[in-house]
Amino acid sequence: MSDYRSLTATEIAAKVKQARLSAVEVTLEALNLARTEGKELNAFITLCEEKALKQAKVIDEKAKAGKPVGLLAGVPIAVKDNICYTDYQTTCGSHILEGFIPPYNATCVTKLIDAGAVIIGKTNLGAC
Repeated sequence: MSDYRSLTATEIAAKVKQARLSAVEVTLEALNLARTEGKELNAFITLCEEKALKQAKVIDEKAKAGKPVGLLAGVPIAVKDNICYTDYQTTCGSHILEGFIPPYNATCVTKLIDAGAVIIGKTNLGAC
């Protein structure tokens, strides 16, 4: 796959909608960058690989079937670790909240997912 980082979010979404670009491939590349460059920068607290890949797969299937996929179809997104995302801990960058897994998604997370964005992880809040 060519480097998706040279594309805008609008371009990624358009290509995914047309099934000319795979949301799964974009997600895998974004996760790889988060594991490598993101680790060097201490940028991510949590990677959401399992859910991200499931979201991307559903988006690709919908796009191939010609179904609506949303304005942000396949665009990888990271949310700050003070934003609730079910199945993943929300620590707000603090050891005090370690282990807290919210029972709901924040409204912004729900709206991003509904728009076809792929949540790849939760980012750090402190200064690097």
